[in-house]
Amino acid sequence: MAKIEFRQDVLAPNREWVADFKNVHRPTLLLGEMGEIAKWNWRVTSSNVFTDEVKWDVTSDPIGWFGEWRFRDKKDLRTLVWIRVICQGEYDKKTQMGSVNVKVKPTMVTTFKWENPVMGMLYWFYFKTFYRQILLRYLTESQEKVRSFDAVLREKLGLKPPNVQERVSRRPK
Repeated sequence: MAKIEFRQDVLAPNREWVADFKNVHRPTLLLGEMGEIAKWNWRVTSSNVFTDEVKWDVTSDPIGWFGEWRFRDKKDLRTLVWIRVICQGEYDKKTQMGSVNVKVKPTMVTTFKWENPVMGMLYWFYFKTFYRQILLRYLTESQEKVRSFDAVLREKLGLKPPNVQERVSRRPK
């Protein structure tokens, strides 16, 4: 059985979205609620939420912590998006203030499988004529969900939205 697999970064050319939240009251709330935040933001079920690692270092002051999660957002029969979220931060027990660094790396995977060359040619034709526009729509939706993830995290941490300054880039004449 032949198989072609397309992997693309949703946030290309950056590959990942990174945010630093400083002077946050109780940033460790993200460890317990990251599954619920992701289920709500990416509209995935509980069976598509995977907690890979959660680690604490209580021997230091401030306390260091780390968490890694994966979420599977199945788009259709051939395409799914894997979202990897990594949180790393510090937390002071006395003041209950800390900081957290959040990285989100979504990857879209499209797989075509066939058993004879005629089906392979039909898949190629289908991909070139119809499926490419569908993949672009999935890509745009996934990028929007990463942007809304920032807003949800800021709301959970009790932060104000950032002042967004648009940069105008023009080609040199």
